[in-house]
Amino acid sequence: AVIRGFVRAGGLSANCHIYDMTTGSGARYIPPWFRDKVRAYYPDVQFNASGSAQAGNDAWDPYTYVTWDPAYVDPPPDTEINSLVLDADYIVDIPIVKRHSQANATLGYKNHLGSIRNANALHPWLYNDTPEASVLADIMGSPVVPSDPSVKSIGQKTALVVGDMLFGQPCSNFGHEPRPWQIYGNEWPCSLIVGDDTVATDSVMIDILQSEPAYDGGCGALRSWSRRYLVHAEAKGQGVHESVVLPTGQRFDPALMTYERIDYRHIEMWPSGADLRCSRLETGDVLLEWEHYFPGNCEIHRATLPDFSDAEVVGASPTGQYIDAKPGDQAFYRVIYADTGP
Repeated sequence: AVIRGFVRAGGLSANCHIYDMTTGSGARYIPPWFRDKVRAYYPDVQFNASGSAQAGNDAWDPYTYVTWDPAYVDPPPDTEINSLVLDADYIVDIPIVKRHSQANATLGYKNHLGSIRNANALHPWLYNDTPEASVLADIMGSPVVPSDPSVKSIGQKTALVVGDMLFGQPCSNFGHEPRPWQIYGNEWPCSLIVGDDTVATDSVMIDILQSEPAYDGGCGALRSWSRRYLVHAEAKGQGVHESVVLPTGQRFDPALMTYERIDYRHIEMWPSGADLRCSRLETGDVLLEWEHYFPGNCEIHRATLPDFSDAEVVGASPTGQYIDAKPGDQAFYRVIYADTGP
């Protein structure tokens, strides 16, 4: 969907790179099932991973490093930024929303460990309370080239953050299959956290994540210092940090997201991306009108039960409009995208 939007705005899919250049903890690979699904629609999209043949030593710019805050008592080691990131015009950061067994949470900021070399060397600063500065905020604010103010940092290049909570992982970063979330009624969240403020999006994600209780002796509450990187990030001018405390284990309620400085908006989407409107005509027929992200044919599903267990396909239309002449006394509708292309 992100690539589709870029192409529709006039961009070239050949200029899109999907990458994970994490090194230091074993090579990373982009699985074929993911790559093949993208290339089925956009065959010229580029994939870059630290374990691929494309990722030799020449993938690193030896002269551009993360700029560490001078406040560290024990400064982190020199850390190179991948040249792919340095050459990018725009970055779309797409983290999976999940807890982390040692870093508390792994969200948009920590996702950029895939943009640097030898992330393992930073674990002592990531997995412990380092009150004076944050390696995550420093990575997002790098590179800094005082002699050339036209050079943009990772944060300045980040045009969009898309926090993936379709499934998410409320406890561990690895070793467990995802499970439904208690705060979503023991169902999948089926949600995305989308924004153009790197700090605000992580703030919202971590608030929701913290309200999900631990399970199976899992991660438990986030540590007191888990949000401190966002405080440092805001102090560096990277965005707005704010926090709300949601009741642990209770059903997620967007009305409780009472931010004062973060512009939080909860939007309910109909299945398959269609915004559906229904109205009964004087004839008794039902007029269905919808707007869909994708052009093409849509199927109209009608049910008499709200859980759609008895749903049937009653028609199809590519125009965003359909009249159901046999709605009955009570009917529930869904519009499902039926075409195969974007």
